[in-house]
Amino acid sequence: MVGLFAVLALAPWWRNHTHLRSFFDYGLAMAGAGRIEAGQKPYVDFITPAQAGWYFLNWASEKVGGGTFQAMTLGGAASILISYAVLLGMLARRWSLPAAAVMAGGLVCATVSQHTLWWYNPWGVICLTVVAWAGAVAPVLRREHLGWHLLALAGLFFGGINKINMQLMAVALALAWAVRAGLNGRASAGRVLLTVLFYLGALALPVLAEMAWTGASFATWWHNVITLPASSRSGMALEAFSPKYLLTPFNDHYYGLLLKPVGLIGLVLTVQTVGQILIHTWREAGWWERILPVVCGLVAYAGGVVLLATNMDIAYTGIGGWLALLVALWLGFGLPAQGRWFNAVMLASALGIGAVAWHSAWIGQRSQFGHSGSPRAAYVDAGSAGPDFGYFRGTFMPPETVESLRELGAWRAALPAERRAGHFYGPGTEWAAHLWPAMATPGLPISVYRQPGNSDGRAESARLAQLLGDGTIREITVSRVLDYWEQRQLPLLTHRFDKLPLGEIFSVYSANVADGVSGSPIWFTRVFGGNADSRQLVSAGRFAGKNEWNQFIAFGEGRGTMLLKAQSNRLQGEVVVRRADGAPPRAAAAEFAIYAQANPEARFERWRQRVELPAGEEEIRVPYAIDSSGMAAFFTVDVPDEAKGVILAGWRGPQLLHTFNAGPENPEWLYPGRTPGTPLDEPTLAKLLPGSWRPAKAFMRNGRVTDQGVELLPGGELWLKVEGFVTEFSGQALVEAWDPAHIPFVRGMWYRGGRLEVFTQMIARDGDRKADFKMWCAEPGGWLILSVDPLLKATPVRVLVYKATQG
Repeated sequence: MVGLFAVLALAPWWRNHTHLRSFFDYGLAMAGAGRIEAGQKPYVDFITPAQAGWYFLNWASEKVGGGTFQAMTLGGAASILISYAVLLGMLARRWSLPAAAVMAGGLVCATVSQHTLWWYNPWGVICLTVVAWAGAVAPVLRREHLGWHLLALAGLFFGGINKINMQLMAVALALAWAVRAGLNGRASAGRVLLTVLFYLGALALPVLAEMAWTGASFATWWHNVITLPASSRSGMALEAFSPKYLLTPFNDHYYGLLLKPVGLIGLVLTVQTVGQILIHTWREAGWWERILPVVCGLVAYAGGVVLLATNMDIAYTGIGGWLALLVALWLGFGLPAQGRWFNAVMLASALGIGAVAWHSAWIGQRSQFGHSGSPRAAYVDAGSAGPDFGYFRGTFMPPETVESLRELGAWRAALPAERRAGHFYGPGTEWAAHLWPAMATPGLPISVYRQPGNSDGRAESARLAQLLGDGTIREITVSRVLDYWEQRQLPLLTHRFDKLPLGEIFSVYSANVADGVSGSPIWFTRVFGGNADSRQLVSAGRFAGKNEWNQFIAFGEGRGTMLLKAQSNRLQGEVVVRRADGAPPRAAAAEFAIYAQANPEARFERWRQRVELPAGEEEIRVPYAIDSSGMAAFFTVDVPDEAKGVILAGWRGPQLLHTFNAGPENPEWLYPGRTPGTPLDEPTLAKLLPGSWRPAKAFMRNGRVTDQGVELLPGGELWLKVEGFVTEFSGQALVEAWDPAHIPFVRGMWYRGGRLEVFTQMIARDGDRKADFKMWCAEPGGWLILSVDPLLKATPVRVLVYKATQG
C-alpha cells in the first residue's frame, strides 16, 4: 500500500510535466531562475513577495537537472516524494502503516501533486503540516523527542524561506502546543519558556538566511515579503469567513472543480474532530482539557479558512492543509487511531479529498491551467520554435503558442541593440528573462501583472511609470490574456507605445516617440482634449488627472516646459493645477507663461498668470488664448518649493484655431503599423468617389481594392489631400462580414499643419451593418481622413462615399 500511494501521488506529475498549456505563473519560476543564473538576487534586483527560498529551490532543481525547463520539473517530482516520505514516516510512529499511508497519500495528492514544479503554496502546506504534527507529538523540548524537534525546525526553516504566512501559522501552532503542556501540568514553566525561545529563534533563522543570500536589508526583506502582500490580501482573510464561501471556494479560478463546498466540508470535519476530542477529554481532571478542544477547534477552523483564502491556488491545497490541522488535533489530544469515528473522520475524508484531488491533478486543472482550446495531442515541442528556445526542449505547448514563440523570436532578432537593451518582459512574458538578458530594474517587480497580492505597491507603480515615460523601456512584450495595467501606466502605454501582435498569444508595445508626448494623436485628443497632433508636442512632464480619460501634462516641482512645434496664428487651451495624491488640503499656486517662439533664443511672451488651487479643492482649470503669430508655442510652469508634493501643474492639449502651414505633403499615418501606404490611381478613385470630384492626392494604408470597391482593414487609413474648402464629405462604411464580438470603429477626420479634427467616430449598427461618416475642412486645404481602428479580428469595411461638396 505504501508503494501504491507513492506511485499514485507521482502519476499526475509523470503525465503532465512534459506539457504546458500556458506560461501563467510558472513563467515566474522560469524568470526567477533565469535572473538568479544571470547574477540577480530576489528583493535586491527585483521586487517579489514570492520568497527567495522558493526561487532558489527551482533554480537548484534546474541547475542539477541540466538547465532546461524539464530539469526544473524534476523539483516537482522531488517535492512529491519528499513530502510523502516525511508525512508517512511521522504518522507511522503513531498510527498503523496503512492508515498513515492513506492520510499521507491523500494530503500529498491534495497539495504538491497539483503542480509539476516545486510550488510555494502546497510546499508551504507540507512544511506547516510537519511543524503542526511535530508540535502535537512533542509539545516541549525534551531530549527523547529530539527527532521530532529537528523535524519541526526543518519545517520552520523551509517554510520560512518559502511562504511566510504559513510559517507564522506553524509557529503559532507549535507555541500553542507548548502552552497547553504547561497549562495541563505536563511541562514546567521553565521548559515551556525554553520551547518558546526555541521557536522564536527558528522564526528568525530563515529570515537571516534569506538576507545573507540575497544581500537584502531587513527593511528590504520586510517590504517585499510582508508589506506588499499584506496591503492587498489582509482583507481577503476576513472576507473568507462569509457564509457564502461554505459552498464555493474563495479562489474559484480553476474550472470544473468536483469538490466545491470545501468550506462546509472543513467545518463539518472540524466539528466532528472537536466532538471526538471532547468525548476523550471530558472526564479528565483538568478543566483546561474541557475548554481547549473547543479553542483548538476554532483555531483549526480559522486556519483552514485562511488557507483557503490567502493561497491563490486550487482549493484542494487549502482543504488539504485544513485536514492536516485536524490530524494535528487528533495527534495532540492522543485520540486512538482506530475505530468507527477515526475511520469516518480521518481516513474517509483523506480518501475522498485525496481521490478528487488526484483526479484534478491527473487532468491538470492547476498545472495545465490556461486558455488554449487546442487538444493535447496537437501540442508541439516548444524547443522547435527557434534557436533561442532550446530551454523549452522537451516541453510540449499548444501549436498557437509555439507559433507565437516563433514570431516573438524573429521580432527580437530583428531589433536594434539599443532597443533590445530596453526590452521589458511584461505580464505573461516574464519567463523571457531565462532566454535573453533581463533589464536591470531595481525597484521594479518581477511581474507587473495586476492581481491582488502581486508585487506592485505605490512606489513600484510610480517607478514603472517613470521608466515608461523617460524612454528607458523601449519594448514591452505581453501575453494578450494578461495585458492589464495600473491606471497610472495606461495613458503612457496608449500614447507613447504602438501595440502590435506577435502571433495569437503575445503582443508587443514599441515606444513610438523620441521627444513627443504621444505617438497616438487620435487618443491624445480624446484624453487630453484640444486638437494638436501630439507628435508635435515635446515635454518631459508626466501624465496625471482625474481618471484615464481626463488627463493633463503635469509637473510636481521646479520648472516644467512644453513645446508645440506646429506653427499657428491662434491658439487656446487650459492650464491645470491639481492636488497631488495624499497631499494636505492647503492652498498652493503655480506660475504659468506662454510664448510665441521663432527659435529657442527668440521667444515673445503672450500670456502669464499665477494660478492658485484653493484650500480643500482638488483641481482648478484656467483658460488661455494667444496670438502665436505664425510661430511655435513654448509653455512654462513653475512650481515653488513650498508647493512641492502638494500640487501638480500643467496643461491640457492645446487647441489650434488657425494653422500657419498647409502641410504635410504626404500622409502622417495616425495608427501604428509596418505596412507602407500606397497612392490611389484613377480607376480606384472612380470606384470610391461620386461624380467627377477628385482630391489633389490620395493614399491608402491597410486597405484593398475589390470588384465591389475600396475596403479598409483594421488599422486602415484613407487620406485625401484637398484644395480650398470641402464643405461636406460624407457616406457610410459597410461591414462586409458581421461579427458582434469584433465590430469595427470608424472615424472621419481632417488634418492640416499639426491640427487634427475628429468629426465622426462610431461603430457599425447591428441592423444594416453600416456606420455613417461625415467630415469637412475646418480651414482651406489639408487632408480628409477616413480610418478604421486597429482592433484585432475586426472584419473589413467597404467605403461608400455618397457626397463630396467643394466650397
